[in-house]
Amino acid sequence: MLQNSTVQLTFRQGDTQLIVALFGPSETKGMKQDPAKGVVDLVIRDTSSKENDLKQLRSELQSILEIVISLHSYPRAIFNFQIFITSQGHTSNLFTACANGLLTALHQAGIKMKAAPATAINLVVK
Repeated sequence: MLQNSTVQLTFRQGDTQLIVALFGPSETKGMKQDPAKGVVDLVIRDTSSKENDLKQLRSELQSILEIVISLHSYPRAIFNFQIFITSQGHTSNLFTACANGLLTALHQAGIKMKAAPATAINLVVK
């Protein structure tokens, strides 16, 4: 278990398995940001044997989190997410598994979201 995580879960979708952790929301200190809304930080680590270009995946998932989370409800807060890819099937399923794992973590943590059900449906199709 990752120490001090707000939510930690193991998520499996098809042949892809992840550990998703959320730390926060916690107060930001010393960060230059809009004080009226929270910020999202996402780290993805691949512990499976597959080599992935995680920069684009990280960028896409972070953008989705910034849209889905009601960041104005959490001024001066940071949401730190970590995804550990422990096993992976088809590369095309990785995005969907990560997105669904992140949304599940948000639901379990009780984080206020905008249009979460519609977003979850759209993410599954991608």
